[in-house]
Amino acid sequence: MSANGGSSSSGQETNGAEDQPASNSEATTNTQNISTSRINNNSNVAATSSEPQSTNSGITASALDPFISNVTLRQNNSSATNTSLKHITDYLRKTDDLLYNNLTRVDQVLTLLNTNDNSIAIAQVLWAKLSSLPLDADLLNTVEPLIVQTVSFLKEANYSDFEVQGLDLFSRMVKVFGNVLVSRERAQIGLQPIRNVIKIMRREGEFISVLTTFLYLCLRSNNFRPAFEILDSDIVEIRHEGPKSDFVDIILYFYYGGVCYLAAKNYSRANLFFEIAVSTPATAVSKIMVEAYKKYLLTSFILHGKLKGSPVKSSPSSNIFLRSVKSSTQVYSDLLDCKTVADLNESLSRNETAFREDGNYGLVKLCIVSMYKRNIQKLTKTFITLSLADITSTVKLENTSQTEKFITEMVNEGQIQAKVNHEQDMVYFSDNSEQRNGEEALLKLTEQISKCVEINAKFRELDDAIKTSAQYQEKLQRTSSAGEANTWDFSAMT
Repeated sequence: MSANGGSSSSGQETNGAEDQPASNSEATTNTQNISTSRINNNSNVAATSSEPQSTNSGITASALDPFISNVTLRQNNSSATNTSLKHITDYLRKTDDLLYNNLTRVDQVLTLLNTNDNSIAIAQVLWAKLSSLPLDADLLNTVEPLIVQTVSFLKEANYSDFEVQGLDLFSRMVKVFGNVLVSRERAQIGLQPIRNVIKIMRREGEFISVLTTFLYLCLRSNNFRPAFEILDSDIVEIRHEGPKSDFVDIILYFYYGGVCYLAAKNYSRANLFFEIAVSTPATAVSKIMVEAYKKYLLTSFILHGKLKGSPVKSSPSSNIFLRSVKSSTQVYSDLLDCKTVADLNESLSRNETAFREDGNYGLVKLCIVSMYKRNIQKLTKTFITLSLADITSTVKLENTSQTEKFITEMVNEGQIQAKVNHEQDMVYFSDNSEQRNGEEALLKLTEQISKCVEINAKFRELDDAIKTSAQYQEKLQRTSSAGEANTWDFSAMT
């Protein structure tokens, strides 16, 4: 499956024009380094616009007049509060068609807005510009100035506003921006500015939709190091971003994360992420979940040689999921039933076209390698010494060089303890399982203690927040005066 940052309300993966690769002529035309472009006016994103500006100081009467009056409510009212910010955001969520129908004037609107007071409105306008950008738009004169304009906004935006309102509008703008970058083969440009946004907006262990776009850009630019800075921290909470919750971004986050871990050959972590992607609640079985399930089956085989339980808990909805994916994943289920290398090779040969179309051919080849290694591992439980030739013959490898390569890899991965005597072409197996298991147990214990400490810290923060809240203090005073200090009712907080 080709990675895609878009989504639809039905949970299906979308593949709009903005996700198509740019033509060669577009790619070769560009000689400007966008990532180092600078602007002169940081407080007004319209400064980088490529659209012709009006010679008048103001905007003539148009359909955008109500838009301007609504979104500038706060900057025109010094006593405006979060209530007016909510009013502005609610209004902006209804302006998609208005902006689409007046695209020629939106840059004039931007000249009246500033990032300090109008960041949510600017995000909405940029979303309209980015999402309406034709695939054949002029790269140098239209696309690149818009990219610079968006990067400038990401640097200068007032993120305290998005903490209160409009995070859903900001997230979808970033998503479309990512699609524009990928379709023009500029994915690398978006990594640093979005990475900085994540550092500003995200709390440790929290999911926000911008993470999904960031992982998408990491995948498309083949730059995985920044992705692991995010992925290695487990998600423990999901931020509510707007009135409509969309689980597609969450499913995509774990799918993209699994693919990143595949690239790093961390199959255990990849398997976990694909399992979460499959088991995340959704209103319908999406293509994303089907593709995640295929990779979940393959990584399960690589790790265990079989499927260790169902990734979804037994329930009516899980039964519907399994029935829905059965036909499209049958070749993968058949592969898991293979008991020998010959069976795997036969399955690969018979279904090669399907595996290649799904982009899983390499993973299937790794399934074959994993079976070879498991067969070698079985020999260590029976023999202390074996010749390379005997191992090659028993496991049915092509030659002793391939056998030695697998043994070396297994030693480096900690799967077996062995030494190869090249003079005698012998392999000596040793059993340090007790020491190895002891070290693994200590490492797991250390990790569990660290997680407990982290969870305890979060509970302490929550406890402090409750104790210092106005509701708690008010209730405490009332109950103390009534002699009921020990009957605190937490439902008063709701």
